Amino acid sequence: MDFVINIIMKKITQLLLIFLTSYSAICAQDKVRTTVILYNVTPLKVDLAPDGTIVNIHGKEDDYFKGYTLVKNADSEDILANSDGAFYMPSKDFTVAPKALNLDYRSDLALLSSKAISAIDESVAYLSANPSQKVMITPYKSSGTSDQLLLLDNRIKTVLMYLEIKGIAKNRIALNGEPQSTNPNQMILTFLK
Repeated sequence: MDFVINIIMKKITQLLLIFLTSYSAICAQDKVRTTVILYNVTPLKVDLAPDGTIVNIHGKEDDYFKGYTLVKNADSEDILANSDGAFYMPSKDFTVAPKALNLDYRSDLALLSSKAISAIDESVAYLSANPSQKVMITPYKSSGTSDQLLLLDNRIKTVLMYLEIKGIAKNRIALNGEPQSTNPNQMILTFLK
């Protein structure tokens, strides 16, 4: 009788182990992981979904190659390195196209969400199809504390970095000095006429 109970207990243990292994594998598929990817030889810290889709972009990971020398051949192009120049300064009486894209942020975070990435990608597609157009980033009104100003500055930098990575030169990007949005977690992209 003990022999039969031992066999049954072993089978139950094996089935339980198979179930737990399968369950943990299924649960692990839903997890987003933070990693560094190379985009046009620019290291970016991102959150990746299990299928490889970028969920969030935290920004450039400048120290990623610290201690190493990055060797490039003559054909390689570093978009960020070649985007020197000044940002576009709109005239005082500028007008904007009716189309506006909202860049929403989670509270107290500067990283680009998947919705913000989609909005910027839409603006890049529009700019690519309309080479004479320029895009303007309009920030929200900050409370003025040093932490809030730093957060706003980091949010602007993530948008600028992503636009540059996508090939939009600085002279096609304007920064609106007059905040428009009252939402402290939203910036607006518009197109200058």
